[in-house]
Amino acid sequence: MSFLAWAANTVFGVALPRPVLAPPPAPALLQPLLGVAPSAAGGLLGGSGRAKLVWEVLREGRDPFDEGSGLGQNTRAALHAHFSPPAHEMLATSVSECGTRKLLLRLPLGDEVETVIIPHRGFSTLCVSSQVGCRQGCTFCATGTMGLLRSLTADEILLQLHTASAAVREHGMPPLRNVVFMGMGEPADNVEHVTGAPHATPRHDTPHATRRHTTHDAPRGLHASKP
Repeated sequence: MSFLAWAANTVFGVALPRPVLAPPPAPALLQPLLGVAPSAAGGLLGGSGRAKLVWEVLREGRDPFDEGSGLGQNTRAALHAHFSPPAHEMLATSVSECGTRKLLLRLPLGDEVETVIIPHRGFSTLCVSSQVGCRQGCTFCATGTMGLLRSLTADEILLQLHTASAAVREHGMPPLRNVVFMGMGEPADNVEHVTGAPHATPRHDTPHATRRHTTHDAPRGLHASKP
């Protein structure tokens, strides 16, 4: 109790109203690491060299925030200070006789998406989802019966690549080379984030597959995403 409040209560018998304290500011949300271009991350991590090391870890599907990543303490401290780590829950995995591996992921917001790794002739192609559901309503497609729930962000698209890279490494599958946007959703309805995902990777040192091997299922055919 302050002196003024004590005096008012003791001398005059008046109880002053309690001051209304402003609520503490909400903690700032950290930007997802996978949604930041390495060139931009370098300034926050302490240099382009550190950013390159981080993306080398991401390429292998490993967690650069983890102590076992091989990254230095200062780099990991900078990661924790400025970015949020890749996060998802693996709900189910199925493998066909030809080796195709389907992954069902639950994203941080609770949505579920599928991504599929297809091995063929010494390399693997990854089929990623661009939306949760789809508004096109194609009768032959199970996703079309869901309707469109929302579009995925660039970091959620890259999260599928990061998860697939871990699966490829863990199960000894051929390395990822191609990425096709032929999973859940219509990529042409999510152009901003579909085209933004490849640009969140280094031009010559991508964490997963190369940009020139990234295609999307557009209304008039398949088109490579331009670097």
